[in-house]
Amino acid sequence: QRNRVLLSFLAMTCLGTTSWAATLTVDGGGGGDYTTIQAAINAAVAGDTVYVLDGTYSEALDIVDKPLTLQGETEVGVIIDASGSTDYSIYVDSNTMAADHYEFHDFTLIGNLSGTYGLKISGENITTTIDHVTVQDSKRTGVDLNGVAGGTISNVTVTGVPSGNGIALTDCDDITLSNLTTSGNAWGGLAIYTYGRYYTGGSNNVVLVSGGNSLADSPQIYTEVDNYFNPADPFDITNLSVSTVDYPYLVGGLPTGDHTSFAVDEVSALGAIVASTVPELAPKQARVPCPAVI
Repeated sequence: QRNRVLLSFLAMTCLGTTSWAATLTVDGGGGGDYTTIQAAINAAVAGDTVYVLDGTYSEALDIVDKPLTLQGETEVGVIIDASGSTDYSIYVDSNTMAADHYEFHDFTLIGNLSGTYGLKISGENITTTIDHVTVQDSKRTGVDLNGVAGGTISNVTVTGVPSGNGIALTDCDDITLSNLTTSGNAWGGLAIYTYGRYYTGGSNNVVLVSGGNSLADSPQIYTEVDNYFNPADPFDITNLSVSTVDYPYLVGGLPTGDHTSFAVDEVSALGAIVASTVPELAPKQARVPCPAVI
């Protein structure tokens, strides 16, 4: 019996039914397994790593139902130039409901100011890691997560978004963010939303680690709650943690929807109120520092 089991195992291994994660190398100069990133993604299977050597790759990417790691050689050296595409610059979508994991490391993404989102990751139950990634000049939000069930976003820079935020989380849970840099993004630096149209409504346990962040947008951080199917009963944002040392002012009750802004000082708080077109609320809303933990 033991010999039959061993022979069966060896047969399965020889027939290729036992799979191991592989690393597929991309080199635009021809020195790797593939010359384009999308070709490597198409060839990859779940769990593989697509390793991209320094160079400029003029392409937009689709990663659908294929959990993998996209790893660049260096953040400044790997340029994914999607400026020629009017679609998502990098589109990640999971329709399987599986607890799959997607990772993104060490590259710079150039979007299209006439296109749409930069790095967009969507899927119920999936998790993600994004580290040492720069996104520039996407028309819509630079890093946009929807329905994600857990992950980390660290050492991420987003600049130059004319119609969106630097980073946005919609209906996401258990996300930790640290060492963020944003500037030149029209709607703000970091936004946390609820919506409930495509994924289970509500966002929970989003943590912005104190220190190390440089959010130069206005507002730097804001939340907005909604319910696509019943706007009168918006989904909640729960256990949101933002340091009261970094952001001692919480500005809410504004007529721009169920919207709350986090401010570093009284000037920024007053600015959020003025921008909301309700100047009469300014003295009451912005004078007293509030705990910025919901």
